Amino acid sequence: MIGILPFATPIPAELVNPGASQPIRLRRMKGQWVGNGIWQEDDGAPVTITGRGIVYPSSPDDLLALPEGERINKSLTLYWPQKFQMNDRIDYDGEEYRVVRVDPWSPYGYHRAIAQVKQLG
Repeated sequence: MIGILPFATPIPAELVNPGASQPIRLRRMKGQWVGNGIWQEDDGAPVTITGRGIVYPSSPDDLLALPEGERINKSLTLYWPQKFQMNDRIDYDGEEYRVVRVDPWSPYGYHRAIAQVKQLG
């Protein structure tokens, strides 16, 4: 068993299979955390990252990872090989979503994030 990582799995074929995955366009906003959990965006243009991944509606178990008041917002769970960052923006099905939770699952060959539809106002 030398050389085998326990619990490690290869990148799921679905992440790279064009029949199961879908294109993801992520916009990484420039800015900084100014303290007290407040993000201040810079005026500069965001960095765009594209790739293929899995996107599906967040399950009730996924939503338990979010603060109680945010569990009612429309959410997506995303899997792809790129790293996500908080406040990344995802355009999906005509709506803009903001990444609110990042789970670094890099030992498994991919990363997971939960994004919520951007609220107006």
